[in-house]
Amino acid sequence: CGYFHTLAVTKDGALWSCGFGSHGVLGHNDQNDRLVPTRIEAQHFGNANIISAAAGPSHSAAVTDEGTLYTWGNASGLGHANQQAE
Repeated sequence: CGYFHTLAVTKDGALWSCGFGSHGVLGHNDQNDRLVPTRIEAQHFGNANIISAAAGPSHSAAVTDEGTLYTWGNASGLGHANQQAE
């Protein structure tokens, strides 16, 4: 769990998020809060299944079954060259 958001991976490889959406940490291409778990669309991950996820203070990360790492939220320190919240 992050400070104010939570990620959950289901057995079928879906990723869900809920909490405060600042910095886009929930993964829904907005900064809206979601008090009810909401599925993050699979197209954000190339339609791959998610096997692991982690929530940091102002960012999130997920790993697909193909070994690809996705990160989003506050880009500072995430390795994104453009340093924009993604």
